[in-house]
Amino acid sequence: MKHKKRRKFVLTHKHLHKSIAHTVEKLKTQPTSLLDLKIIDASLKELCYTAKVFAPYRHRRKVTVFGSARSHAKDPSYQQAKQLGQEMVRLGYMVVTGAGPGIMQAAQEGAGSMGSFGLNIRLPFEQKANPIIQGDTKLINFKYFFTRKLSMVKESDALVLFPGGFGTQDELFETLTLLQTGKTNPVPVICIEKKGGTYWKDWQRLNLDSLLKRKLISEEDLSFTYFTDDVEKAVAHITHFYHNYHSMRFYQKWLLIHVWRVPSKKELHKISLHFRSIVTRGALTEARHHLPHDPDIEGIPLKTLHLHFNQKNFGLLRALIDTLNRY
Repeated sequence: MKHKKRRKFVLTHKHLHKSIAHTVEKLKTQPTSLLDLKIIDASLKELCYTAKVFAPYRHRRKVTVFGSARSHAKDPSYQQAKQLGQEMVRLGYMVVTGAGPGIMQAAQEGAGSMGSFGLNIRLPFEQKANPIIQGDTKLINFKYFFTRKLSMVKESDALVLFPGGFGTQDELFETLTLLQTGKTNPVPVICIEKKGGTYWKDWQRLNLDSLLKRKLISEEDLSFTYFTDDVEKAVAHITHFYHNYHSMRFYQKWLLIHVWRVPSKKELHKISLHFRSIVTRGALTEARHHLPHDPDIEGIPLKTLHLHFNQKNFGLLRALIDTLNRY
C-alpha cells in the first residue's frame, strides 16, 4: 500500500486570524482578572495600530536611535544624532526614535518628520512628543514599555545608541539578549559618543569585559556591538551590513540567507569549513530547489544560501554574515 505524501503546512494570514480569534474566545471561558484583560486589550490594540502605521513603509530600511532625553542642543552627542539622522535619510533609510526630547529630537531634526517615526511612551511626567514629530501620522503613543520596545526592535534594520540613562541601558541589554538568543534576526548595533568621551569605554569595562572574564558570555558575543566616536563610521557600518546580505528566515530545518551575490563554489566551501562549528550537517550551499513564496522579498532578484544551523551560536552567525558581505 502506497503512503500518501504529506502536504507541507504553509502558515497564512487566515490561519493566524483564526488563531487570534480562538485565543479571544478562550478568554471568555477561563478565569481572568480585570487587570489581565486590560493589559491584553491595550497590548493588542497597540501592536495592531503600530503594524498599521508601519505597513506603508515596509519597503524602506529603518534605523532606531536611542539615547538620553536630557541631552541639550549644544551637547556634541546631540549634534552627532542630528548628523546621523540626516545621513541615514540621504541614503534612503528612515529613522525611528522614542519621540521625546534630547537625542530623540536631535535624530528627528536630522531626519525630518517625513523621514522618521516617533514611538512615544505615555508617562505621568516629562515625556511628550518632540515638536518635530508632534502631530505627524507616524507618531504612535504607547501605554506599555514592552510593546514599545518590541516595536522599536521589530521594525528596525539597525540600532544606534548614544549615551543615556536607565532607559538606554535597558534597551541595549534587551537588544543584546534578543540577538544572543536568536529571538531577533541579526542587525547592526552601534554604540556612539563624542570624540574623547568615556561613556561606552566605561560601559565595556564594567559589563562586557567583566562578563567575559567570568565566562558569563562568549568571545563571539562581542561581535554584536560596534563602538565608535565617528558618525561616518557608524553609517558605513550599517550600510556595509547590507552590502551583500539582505535578510534571513528559517524554513523547516533550514536557515535561509538571502543575498545579492553568491560566492563561488570554491569560496563557499572555504566559508563552510571556517564556520563548520555552527553547521549541524552538510554545508553552506546555494538553494536551488523550490522554496515556498516569501512575501517579504517578492520581486527582489535575490539569491538564497541555506545551511543546517545549530541555532545556538548567533554571534558566529553574525560573523558569517560579515564574511558574506565581503563579496
